[in-house]
Amino acid sequence: MQRPRPIGQLVKDTGFSYPSGHTFSTAILILTILFIIVPLLEDQEVQLLVSLLAIIWIIIIAFSRIYLRNHFPTDVLAGLLLAVSWWEIMRAAYFYYLESNFQFFKS
Repeated sequence: MQRPRPIGQLVKDTGFSYPSGHTFSTAILILTILFIIVPLLEDQEVQLLVSLLAIIWIIIIAFSRIYLRNHFPTDVLAGLLLAVSWWEIMRAAYFYYLESNFQFFKS
């Protein structure tokens, strides 16, 4: 979409506003890190701490995009929802792929 950016940006940014690419990229990065690292941690308290820090990281990035007036709140929300949707589709495809490979080796 070619939605213009809000007026009065604190830090000039180019391009269009919708959806927030920073929020999308950060969410995908954090979800990937959580998917790989959290299962390797044995202590549940450490798992919780890492997960909470990851959520705080996403919130800080999302808030900064709105605070700097580079995006409208709906742009940030759309970037986050797009990232979560993409992540869930890829995660489902990954588990489907794993299951189909195991079925192949069993027969």
